[in-house]
Amino acid sequence: RWVTYNTPMAGERQASAHTIVFQSRAGTPELNCCSVNGPRALGLLCEWAIMRRSDGLVVNYYGPGTIKTPDAVLTQTTDYPREGRVDITVTPRSKQPFTLALRIPYWSEKTRVLLNGKPIKGVKAGSYCEITRQWSKGDTVRIDLDFRPHYWVRATAAESVPESNVRRASVYRGPLLLAYDPHYQSGDSAELPVLDDTTLKLRRATDRRWLQPWLLLETMAADGSKVHLCDFASAGMAGTAYETWLPVANAPTSAKAPPSRPAPPRARAG
Repeated sequence: RWVTYNTPMAGERQASAHTIVFQSRAGTPELNCCSVNGPRALGLLCEWAIMRRSDGLVVNYYGPGTIKTPDAVLTQTTDYPREGRVDITVTPRSKQPFTLALRIPYWSEKTRVLLNGKPIKGVKAGSYCEITRQWSKGDTVRIDLDFRPHYWVRATAAESVPESNVRRASVYRGPLLLAYDPHYQSGDSAELPVLDDTTLKLRRATDRRWLQPWLLLETMAADGSKVHLCDFASAGMAGTAYETWLPVANAPTSAKAPPSRPAPPRARAG
């Protein structure tokens, strides 16, 4: 019932049964285009999570679980995307060498990849880290992604005043967009706190109250006050009005747009 395209960058969450109720029919108030298409995302995982190419496998999806292919069984131990460490255990099905191509996101500027504890050189953001070898049972690959905050700056004349170093920006931690939700603040949150890029540090936090977010982070505003930010998917769950365009001092002057998606050569759905 909450699968809907009405997910604004700032505002309130509204169920599809409320905002697109014109699609409903008698006896099916929650049947609409969004509610029936939402589960397709789970089914589509198998089309891109791992792909095959002539010389091996391409890993696009990071998340806890086990993926079985004709070439190998890959077991991932990770809390991604809440944390940036991904451990992959490789169990090959034959003694033939093959390439394991690991997706390195464009926002992960400083990525460390270890093969059986030894670093792999030449890891580049926005590309694939390719490891070719005769794999053995128990081989492990560790990926440490760069989870420093990064931004998408809103480029408008009103927000880019030369005399001011404060700009509205979307704040990301890894792949997750962060949001300011008054439900998770301890004090009055009538005005948005100003964050400072030069001192911004995000730490995991907990909230034991009703409706715990999937991810809650704590940081300090420019004035020294404590601020909580949650993941965008959890924002507005309590009916509160949330905001993702946050005022950030010393934010980069231009948005860091993602490059075109790197396409692994000759890859197909696995």
